[in-house]
Amino acid sequence: MLTLQLRQTLSTLPPGIDASVQSTGGGLAVTQDGGLVIASNRGHDSITTFSVDDSGLLQFCTCVSTGGRTPRHFTLAPTGRHVLVANQDSDEVAVFHLGRDGVLSPTGCTHHVPSPNFICFI
Repeated sequence: MLTLQLRQTLSTLPPGIDASVQSTGGGLAVTQDGGLVIASNRGHDSITTFSVDDSGLLQFCTCVSTGGRTPRHFTLAPTGRHVLVANQDSDEVAVFHLGRDGVLSPTGCTHHVPSPNFICFI
Protein backbone atom coordinates (compact mmCIF):
# COMPACT_ATOMS: atom_id res chain seq x y z
CA MET A 1 0.00 0.00 0.00
CA LEU A 2 1.27 3.47 -0.92
CA THR A 3 1.56 6.02 1.87
CA LEU A 4 2.22 9.73 1.51
CA GLN A 5 4.20 11.82 3.94
CA LEU A 6 4.37 15.62 4.11
CA ARG A 7 8.00 16.68 3.73
CA GLN A 8 7.77 20.39 3.06
CA THR A 9 5.38 23.35 3.00
CA LEU A 10 6.23 26.40 0.91
CA SER A 11 4.52 29.56 -0.26
CA THR A 12 4.36 30.16 -4.00
CA LEU A 13 4.52 33.91 -3.32
CA PRO A 14 7.91 35.60 -3.17
CA PRO A 15 9.54 36.38 0.18
CA GLY A 16 8.37 39.64 1.73
CA ILE A 17 4.85 39.60 0.26
CA ASP A 18 2.19 40.59 2.77
CA ALA A 19 0.20 37.47 3.72
CA SER A 20 -3.03 39.46 3.43
CA VAL A 21 -2.56 39.79 -0.36
CA GLN A 22 -5.50 38.00 -1.95
CA SER A 23 -3.91 35.27 -4.05
CA THR A 24 -4.70 31.66 -4.79
CA GLY A 25 -2.63 28.93 -6.33
CA GLY A 26 -3.43 28.21 -9.94
CA GLY A 27 -1.53 25.41 -11.60
CA LEU A 28 1.56 23.26 -11.12
CA ALA A 29 3.96 21.75 -13.60
CA VAL A 30 7.17 19.76 -13.38
CA THR A 31 9.83 19.87 -16.07
CA GLN A 32 10.42 16.65 -17.96
CA ASP A 33 13.71 16.02 -16.17
CA GLY A 34 12.06 16.59 -12.76
CA GLY A 35 14.53 19.34 -11.88
CA LEU A 36 12.08 22.27 -11.66
CA VAL A 37 8.57 22.83 -10.33
CA ILE A 38 6.53 25.76 -11.66
CA ALA A 39 3.46 27.25 -9.96
CA SER A 40 1.06 30.05 -10.89
CA ASN A 41 -0.53 32.58 -8.52
CA ARG A 42 -3.91 34.13 -9.32
CA GLY A 43 -4.43 37.48 -7.63
CA HIS A 44 -0.70 38.11 -7.32
CA ASP A 45 -0.61 37.30 -11.08
CA SER A 46 2.78 35.66 -11.04
CA ILE A 47 4.67 32.49 -11.88
CA THR A 48 7.08 30.98 -9.36
CA THR A 49 9.79 28.41 -9.99
CA PHE A 50 11.49 26.04 -7.57
CA SER A 51 14.49 23.82 -8.14
CA VAL A 52 14.37 20.25 -6.83
CA ASP A 53 17.44 19.28 -4.80
CA ASP A 54 18.95 15.80 -4.57
CA SER A 55 16.78 14.94 -1.56
CA GLY A 56 13.61 15.93 -3.44
CA LEU A 57 13.04 19.17 -1.50
CA LEU A 58 12.17 22.40 -3.30
CA GLN A 59 14.27 25.58 -3.27
CA PHE A 60 12.81 28.94 -4.35
CA CYS A 61 14.30 30.18 -7.66
CA THR A 62 12.25 33.11 -8.88
CA CYS A 63 8.83 34.71 -9.02
CA VAL A 64 7.88 36.94 -11.95
CA SER A 65 4.77 38.84 -13.00
CA THR A 66 2.78 37.13 -15.73
CA GLY A 67 2.43 40.50 -17.43
CA GLY A 68 -1.35 40.18 -17.29
CA ARG A 69 -4.28 39.36 -15.04
CA THR A 70 -5.48 35.99 -13.77
CA PRO A 71 -3.08 33.33 -15.04
CA ARG A 72 -5.77 30.71 -15.66
CA HIS A 73 -3.39 28.13 -17.11
CA PHE A 74 0.21 27.75 -18.20
CA THR A 75 2.18 25.09 -19.97
CA LEU A 76 5.74 24.20 -20.86
CA ALA A 77 6.62 24.26 -24.54
CA PRO A 78 7.75 20.87 -25.89
CA THR A 79 11.39 22.03 -25.82
CA GLY A 80 11.09 22.66 -22.07
CA ARG A 81 12.72 26.09 -22.49
CA HIS A 82 9.59 28.26 -22.69
CA VAL A 83 6.49 28.72 -20.54
CA LEU A 84 3.27 30.02 -22.09
CA VAL A 85 0.81 31.71 -19.72
CA ALA A 86 -2.92 32.19 -20.42
CA ASN A 87 -3.77 35.52 -18.74
CA GLN A 88 -7.54 35.13 -18.78
CA ASP A 89 -8.68 38.59 -17.61
CA SER A 90 -6.26 40.55 -19.80
CA ASP A 91 -6.99 38.55 -22.98
CA GLU A 92 -3.45 37.47 -23.77
CA VAL A 93 -1.00 34.61 -23.84
CA ALA A 94 2.49 35.63 -22.68
CA VAL A 95 5.68 33.72 -23.46
CA PHE A 96 8.59 33.37 -21.01
CA HIS A 97 12.04 31.85 -21.42
CA LEU A 98 12.84 29.23 -18.75
CA GLY A 99 16.55 29.09 -17.95
CA ARG A 100 18.20 25.87 -16.84
CA ASP A 101 18.67 27.59 -13.46
CA GLY A 102 14.89 28.00 -13.10
CA VAL A 103 14.86 31.72 -13.83
CA LEU A 104 11.91 32.88 -15.93
CA SER A 105 12.32 35.92 -18.16
CA PRO A 106 9.69 37.54 -20.38
CA THR A 107 10.44 37.19 -24.08
CA GLY A 108 8.30 40.22 -24.94
CA CYS A 109 6.17 37.95 -27.11
CA THR A 110 2.44 38.14 -26.34
CA HIS A 111 -0.58 37.06 -28.34
CA HIS A 112 -4.07 38.56 -28.07
CA VAL A 113 -6.52 35.76 -27.30
CA PRO A 114 -9.99 36.55 -25.89
CA SER A 115 -10.22 35.11 -22.35
CA PRO A 116 -7.68 32.29 -22.75
CA ASN A 117 -8.12 29.48 -20.25
CA PHE A 118 -6.09 26.54 -21.57
CA ILE A 119 -2.96 26.02 -23.67
CA CYS A 120 -2.05 22.70 -25.26
CA PHE A 121 0.62 21.62 -27.73
CA ILE A 122 -0.44 18.84 -30.09
